[in-house]
Amino acid sequence: MFEIARVNHIQERLRKDVRDALKMCGGYTYEALKEMTYLEQCIQETLRLHTPSFFVTRECTKTYVTEDGLVIEKGQKLIIPLTAIHRDPKLHAEPEVFNPDRLPPNTTRSNFTYMPFGDGPRICVG
Repeated sequence: MFEIARVNHIQERLRKDVRDALKMCGGYTYEALKEMTYLEQCIQETLRLHTPSFFVTRECTKTYVTEDGLVIEKGQKLIIPLTAIHRDPKLHAEPEVFNPDRLPPNTTRSNFTYMPFGDGPRICVG
Protein backbone atom coordinates (compact mmCIF):
# COMPACT_ATOMS: atom_id res chain seq x y z
CA MET A 1 0.00 0.00 0.00
CA PHE A 2 2.85 2.38 0.82
CA GLU A 3 4.39 2.17 -2.65
CA ILE A 4 1.01 2.59 -4.36
CA ALA A 5 0.07 5.52 -2.09
CA ARG A 6 3.22 7.42 -3.08
CA VAL A 7 2.43 7.64 -6.81
CA ASN A 8 -0.90 9.15 -7.90
CA HIS A 9 -0.96 7.85 -11.47
CA ILE A 10 -0.38 4.29 -10.20
CA GLN A 11 -3.25 4.70 -7.71
CA GLU A 12 -5.57 5.93 -10.44
CA ARG A 13 -4.64 3.16 -12.86
CA LEU A 14 -5.03 0.50 -10.17
CA ARG A 15 -8.40 1.88 -9.08
CA LYS A 16 -9.60 1.78 -12.71
CA ASP A 17 -8.29 -1.77 -13.18
CA VAL A 18 -10.18 -2.99 -10.11
CA ARG A 19 -13.41 -1.12 -10.93
CA ASP A 20 -13.40 -2.32 -14.55
CA ALA A 21 -12.91 -5.94 -13.46
CA LEU A 22 -15.67 -5.74 -10.85
CA LYS A 23 -18.07 -4.17 -13.33
CA MET A 24 -17.25 -6.72 -16.05
CA CYS A 25 -17.62 -9.71 -13.70
CA GLY A 26 -20.52 -8.42 -11.62
CA GLY A 27 -18.69 -8.14 -8.31
CA TYR A 28 -15.95 -9.81 -6.33
CA THR A 29 -15.46 -13.19 -7.95
CA TYR A 30 -12.54 -15.40 -8.84
CA GLU A 31 -12.95 -14.31 -12.45
CA ALA A 32 -12.79 -10.65 -11.39
CA LEU A 33 -9.54 -11.27 -9.52
CA LYS A 34 -8.05 -12.92 -12.61
CA GLU A 35 -8.93 -9.80 -14.61
CA MET A 36 -7.10 -7.49 -12.18
CA THR A 37 -3.76 -7.78 -13.96
CA TYR A 38 -2.45 -4.41 -12.83
CA LEU A 39 -3.19 -5.35 -9.21
CA GLU A 40 -1.09 -8.48 -9.72
CA GLN A 41 1.73 -6.38 -11.19
CA CYS A 42 1.58 -3.99 -8.20
CA ILE A 43 1.73 -6.89 -5.75
CA GLN A 44 4.68 -8.50 -7.54
CA GLU A 45 6.61 -5.24 -7.72
CA THR A 46 5.95 -4.59 -4.02
CA LEU A 47 7.28 -8.06 -3.17
CA ARG A 48 10.37 -7.40 -5.30
CA LEU A 49 11.13 -4.15 -3.46
CA HIS A 50 10.09 -5.36 0.01
CA THR A 51 11.07 -9.02 -0.05
CA PRO A 52 9.48 -10.88 2.88
CA SER A 53 12.14 -13.61 2.82
CA PHE A 54 15.56 -11.98 3.15
CA PHE A 55 17.66 -14.95 2.07
CA VAL A 56 17.63 -18.62 1.13
CA THR A 57 20.21 -21.18 2.15
CA ARG A 58 21.54 -23.94 -0.06
CA GLU A 59 24.23 -26.60 0.01
CA CYS A 60 26.55 -26.78 -2.99
CA THR A 61 26.10 -30.14 -4.74
CA LYS A 62 29.34 -30.03 -6.73
CA THR A 63 32.51 -27.96 -6.67
CA TYR A 64 32.03 -24.78 -8.67
CA VAL A 65 34.39 -22.02 -9.77
CA THR A 66 32.88 -18.57 -10.36
CA GLU A 67 33.91 -16.21 -13.17
CA ASP A 68 36.11 -14.38 -10.61
CA GLY A 69 37.94 -17.60 -9.73
CA LEU A 70 36.22 -18.11 -6.36
CA VAL A 71 35.96 -21.82 -5.57
CA ILE A 72 32.79 -23.06 -3.89
CA GLU A 73 33.41 -26.58 -2.61
CA LYS A 74 30.88 -29.40 -2.73
CA GLY A 75 28.99 -29.50 0.58
CA GLN A 76 29.65 -25.84 1.37
CA LYS A 77 26.64 -23.96 2.76
CA LEU A 78 25.55 -20.85 0.86
CA ILE A 79 23.40 -17.92 1.90
CA ILE A 80 21.74 -16.22 -1.07
CA PRO A 81 20.56 -12.64 -0.32
CA LEU A 82 17.23 -12.20 -2.13
CA THR A 83 17.04 -8.45 -1.55
CA ALA A 84 20.40 -8.04 -3.30
CA ILE A 85 19.10 -10.01 -6.28
CA HIS A 86 15.86 -8.04 -6.41
CA ARG A 87 17.72 -4.72 -6.32
CA ASP A 88 20.57 -5.61 -8.66
CA PRO A 89 20.79 -3.08 -11.53
CA LYS A 90 22.20 -5.82 -13.78
CA LEU A 91 18.94 -7.73 -13.40
CA HIS A 92 16.38 -4.92 -12.98
CA ALA A 93 16.51 -1.49 -14.65
CA GLU A 94 16.21 1.25 -12.01
CA PRO A 95 15.86 -1.34 -9.23
CA GLU A 96 14.98 1.17 -6.47
CA VAL A 97 12.00 2.55 -8.44
CA PHE A 98 8.51 1.14 -7.88
CA ASN A 99 7.42 0.25 -11.41
CA PRO A 100 4.51 -2.20 -11.74
CA ASP A 101 5.01 -2.17 -15.53
CA ARG A 102 8.42 -3.79 -15.07
CA LEU A 103 6.87 -7.14 -16.04
CA PRO A 104 3.81 -6.94 -18.30
CA PRO A 105 0.93 -9.38 -17.67
CA ASN A 106 1.19 -12.90 -19.08
CA THR A 107 4.98 -12.86 -19.29
CA THR A 108 7.49 -14.79 -17.23
CA ARG A 109 10.59 -13.67 -15.40
CA SER A 110 13.96 -15.21 -16.07
CA ASN A 111 14.96 -17.87 -13.55
CA PHE A 112 16.16 -16.74 -10.15
CA THR A 113 15.72 -12.97 -10.62
CA TYR A 114 12.45 -12.81 -8.64
CA MET A 115 12.05 -14.99 -5.55
CA PRO A 116 10.11 -13.10 -2.87
CA PHE A 117 9.46 -16.29 -0.88
CA GLY A 118 12.59 -18.19 -1.82
CA ASP A 119 12.67 -21.06 -4.27
CA GLY A 120 12.25 -24.80 -4.33
CA PRO A 121 9.58 -27.46 -3.86
CA ARG A 122 8.29 -26.03 -0.57
CA ILE A 123 8.14 -22.38 -1.62
CA CYS A 124 5.53 -20.64 0.51
CA VAL A 125 4.83 -17.59 2.64
CA GLY A 126 5.01 -19.43 5.96
